[in-house]
Amino acid sequence: MIRFYLLLVLSLYLKTTGVSQIPFSTAVNTQFFQETKKLVNQAKYSLALTEYGNASSLFKEKEDWENFFKSQVGEIDCYLKLKNNEKELSKIKAIEEDCARKLGDNHPVLARLYYWDAIIDQTRRNGQQVDMLLHKALAIFMLTEETQVDVAKCYNVLGNYWMGKKDYDKALVYHNQSLKIKKAVLGNTDSSLGINYNNIGVVYQQLGEHGKAIDFYERALVIKIKQYGKVHPRVSDTYFNIGSLHLQNQEYKKAIHFFESAIAIDRQQEESQGKKLAHRLTSLSEAYFLTNRRDLAIKYGYQAIEYYEKTTINPAYSATAYQNLGTLYQSEKNYEQALSLYQKGLSQLSEEPLDSITWSNPKVEIWNVSERFHQILNEKMTTLDAWNTAAPSKFKLEMALNTAESLIQTITLIQKNIAEKNSKFLFLKDSRLIFEKALGYCFQLFEQTTDAAYLEKAFTIYEQSKSVLLRNVLQNERAKSIGEIPDSLRQNVATIKQDLDELAFQLKNATTKEEKEQGQKALFDKKERYANILNDLEKDFPKYYQVKNELEAFNLDVFQKKVAINQETIFAWFVGETNLYFFKITPDHVDFKQIKKKDSFDESILLFSKMLNDNALASNKGNALSLFNDFIQQSSNLYEALFPLGTLINGSIVLIPDGLLTLIPIELLLTEQSKNQVEVDYASLPYILKKSTIRYAYAPSLLLIPAEKQATQKDQLLAFSPIYQNDAEGVFASRSELSALKYAQLEVKNINDLLDSKNMIGQMATEDNFKKLANQHRLLHLAMHASIDNENPSFSGLKFSDNPNGGEDATLYAYEIANMKLSAELVVLSACNTGSGKLITSEGPISLARAFRKAGCPNIVMSLWQADDEATAALMDVFYKNLKAGKGKAEALRQAKLTYLEKGRKTFPHYWAAFVLTGDDEGVNFTKYNNWWIGFVGIFLLVLGVFGWRWRGV
Repeated sequence: MIRFYLLLVLSLYLKTTGVSQIPFSTAVNTQFFQETKKLVNQAKYSLALTEYGNASSLFKEKEDWENFFKSQVGEIDCYLKLKNNEKELSKIKAIEEDCARKLGDNHPVLARLYYWDAIIDQTRRNGQQVDMLLHKALAIFMLTEETQVDVAKCYNVLGNYWMGKKDYDKALVYHNQSLKIKKAVLGNTDSSLGINYNNIGVVYQQLGEHGKAIDFYERALVIKIKQYGKVHPRVSDTYFNIGSLHLQNQEYKKAIHFFESAIAIDRQQEESQGKKLAHRLTSLSEAYFLTNRRDLAIKYGYQAIEYYEKTTINPAYSATAYQNLGTLYQSEKNYEQALSLYQKGLSQLSEEPLDSITWSNPKVEIWNVSERFHQILNEKMTTLDAWNTAAPSKFKLEMALNTAESLIQTITLIQKNIAEKNSKFLFLKDSRLIFEKALGYCFQLFEQTTDAAYLEKAFTIYEQSKSVLLRNVLQNERAKSIGEIPDSLRQNVATIKQDLDELAFQLKNATTKEEKEQGQKALFDKKERYANILNDLEKDFPKYYQVKNELEAFNLDVFQKKVAINQETIFAWFVGETNLYFFKITPDHVDFKQIKKKDSFDESILLFSKMLNDNALASNKGNALSLFNDFIQQSSNLYEALFPLGTLINGSIVLIPDGLLTLIPIELLLTEQSKNQVEVDYASLPYILKKSTIRYAYAPSLLLIPAEKQATQKDQLLAFSPIYQNDAEGVFASRSELSALKYAQLEVKNINDLLDSKNMIGQMATEDNFKKLANQHRLLHLAMHASIDNENPSFSGLKFSDNPNGGEDATLYAYEIANMKLSAELVVLSACNTGSGKLITSEGPISLARAFRKAGCPNIVMSLWQADDEATAALMDVFYKNLKAGKGKAEALRQAKLTYLEKGRKTFPHYWAAFVLTGDDEGVNFTKYNNWWIGFVGIFLLVLGVFGWRWRGV
């Protein structure tokens, strides 16, 4: 009844023109909107819609445009919560344009329209405009303090948006920021905090932090029950999330209890809750399936589909129901029925129906790629695999391979849209098994048919699995350089990225609560700005967007031609859970082998790596016969595990290791077994190194990128050897602890005597000088200490001399290196562990060397473990002599190792085998034209030309 009287008073006001009535009318308007919002909170959407509709008519008649559009916002909210209102919701763009004309571009009501448009885009369309619309809304809301709660709402939706893209780190940042604003504005007990607690719980659940997830769910439940009572859709949401967490933890009875509690609430409001009810029933079906209650699983599964068909909202949900039913039939080995259901699920997510005869797959495009799309394809591939195992056929294998290729396309597109590195790492780790399956299908089909097309597919799939993140970084840089972006704008983007990394570093080192909160806020704001400018780049520079997002095809024929030019052989491995896949690529042949992975394989790699990396073991037992025989045994066993019997190794080779193999120099493996030696002689062993010139690569496609030729007028070599405060010298000093490195300074002096380099020794070897001079030189040599941060590789660093008068902190961090624009032809990282770091299976170690590769340096000599100070100096001396003599980079390093092995006094491989080259084997041109001579020659030729002209004139 109160709403009737409010609307009556509102109507009387709108028919009156007296100025004196405005304050009273404003209060009535406010109360009207508050009362109608209560109807929405009580899920009485139809009644609220009627109220908003009547008010809209009255406001329009009076030309009270602000309240008219506020009513329109309310109507959109109701239409969104009710079913079958696509026609009404489609009008929002026209309403936005009308609102902008009548109220201006910066009115809060227009921002609320953008907000609801984003919600519609997320739930009804393909979600491509969510980020853009919400940032348009935020730009308006942030203009005034009164709309801070609206800012929090936008952040909440952005959190959900990025969670849907599997970017959980970014989602958590948005949700926490939303919660923080609401607490500051509304207090710690406001009812709306329940939504935030619930969403944060979902993010933690996705991150696998279940303890934190249940804590936030319980906080949400307390607030929601207090605000709405026990029977409300928002309470149902949290019951469902808690049930999902129990389901994930295999606590099926608890999961069923919470699912049924949620469903009991939703059944009372089927009109508004049909979509969610279908989702709840799908999960209940899954829980019953996992408790072996097939009858109830099928019953609730088909009930879910009925509700989905009624709601016709967001096909991803109905696809889920089909997926779960398909999984149920798959478990019963009813493969055809399972595949038929998966086809129906995929059809929901595709523009065209899919048949159950050819088991065709939908076209993979950006608009339809989602987590659900990815999951159903994965289930389909698994079912085809199981069906083929039960009753083998070429057709099933081909369909499994075809589905795996579609899955790999979704992986590529999904990870391109994930911004945070940690989320990328998680996603790529989860995707690893798909690549292994795909390679297995290729191998089986090749074995059956001997069709070379399967070899090409296999190597292409292998390429797609390798160094995805590094290739994306390089592709993005290429897109910036050819995307017609002005230099000033590119520099602005680079500066913001540097600021972003600096803020992350400051936050890591924050100690007080206040510092952490301030750091989080500053980092959040900077991330927002960075995201906005990248969005603007993609919108304003189509060529940049196209190059950045194009899926570059890999061509084996082109790759083999490159191999032929260099007269090299490529050896590449994929290390799976159950098998290794081995490739040998020559100009005219491809070997593709499947090698059964031994149970002890991973442990063997780790033990071998530990043996080589152990400084104490090397110093105490380096000449021991027991260690010598142990090395022989481990090295030769690994050779047998990695190389198929009869593999010929000679000439120049490129090694592309995978997974744990990136921890060891494969060139150190022994091609023959030599047991029970009676004398220690490391120089006599049959290393791969003795047979071949070896270089390493991150991925096949990176071998196709030509290195930029450096101008010979550029200065040649810049070398650094800092001095450290701790002068205590160990007997066996390494370049890992901050002790004095007397041999490092000798190393740099020897290089200078040989090449007339620019030396920065002692107090001159500062971070400031490196940043000032690095890009003026074609070669960089850094003989110093390094520190490795395996938790956050961006904070690994190179240690320079302290400079009290400089602006730097004497540590050049990996994130700083990656942000530099270097063009050095060769970088020699003569320090410890510069090629090691946090190991990401598909990426390899996230190392300091990798940071230099991102910065634009194509050739890097790096260390895989602690570098001995004395041995490293001796090795580098011969390396540069070989380079000056005209040898290629890889051959120069190889010969330096062999020379050390023959002449060095410490021959255990720990001392001389740590350094490897990633890059090419071209020689280094040490010729530098003197600018004075260039000028002199130019003048001479000019004079000669003048005299010649005069002579001809005579």
